[in-house]
Parts: sequence; C-alpha cells; structure tokens
Amino acid sequence: MMSDNRNTTKLFTAIHDGDYESMQNLISDFPALLNSYIIDQTPLHLAAGFNQRDIADFY
Repeated sequence: MMSDNRNTTKLFTAIHDGDYESMQNLISDFPALLNSYIIDQTPLHLAAGFNQRDIADFY
C-alpha cells in the first residue's frame, strides 16, 4: 500500500494526541510513513516536540 497526505495527516494527529495505538496501526499499514516529513520534521522529531515519550521510544 502507498502512503498519501491523508495518512501523513493521520500520523501527525496520532502523534500530537499521543495515540500510540493509531500511530502503530498507521506505521504497520504504511511503513513508508516512518520516513515521512511533517512540517519539515520526522515523526520522531514531532513526538519529542509534543513530549510523547512512548511514541518517541517507538522510533
């Protein structure tokens, strides 16, 4: 499956909200999201910036 902007937005929302399960499901379904950039930041940077340690530890 290919990722698209909707999935990137869903990933951003999951990271922002600390929704670990949704983030994990998205990454499982769309592994390319691991290398995506959201607002010029990787998902790891976003997780750290939003103080979402569990999600940051996943990366």
